[in-house]
Amino acid sequence: MLFEGRLSDTVRKKFVDVRPKPVEEHSEVRPPIGASRNLKGTEMIYAINYDLKKPGQNYDDLYSAIKNCGVRWWHYLDSTWLVETNLTADQIWNKLTPHTDQNDNVLVIKVTKDYSGWLPQIAWDWLNEHMAKA
Repeated sequence: MLFEGRLSDTVRKKFVDVRPKPVEEHSEVRPPIGASRNLKGTEMIYAINYDLKKPGQNYDDLYSAIKNCGVRWWHYLDSTWLVETNLTADQIWNKLTPHTDQNDNVLVIKVTKDYSGWLPQIAWDWLNEHMAKA
């Protein structure tokens, strides 16, 4: 069953308050829409999950490549991004490959409407809103 994230304000505040403050580039759960893209209703939501294995490696180019894969992105979990895009999983991977090391692990997978978990309401709002369009 789909968990809608219906929590009391007290529980939600307590949950949100215990999360570490995200780094600035990841603090925007609802980032602006890229003005240069027009998908005309063909977008899907893909999850990009990774384990980056090289300590001290600068992955800023990877994060930029992920953001540029779609018109909207969501990054609330440390190693998971959701991207609204008209690209396929292979096309996304091809854009990310130049910015990863051979020992990194990456999974690009289409998100279906069958999802569940424990997230703050703002995260569920984004996911529910954008899954309705996909």
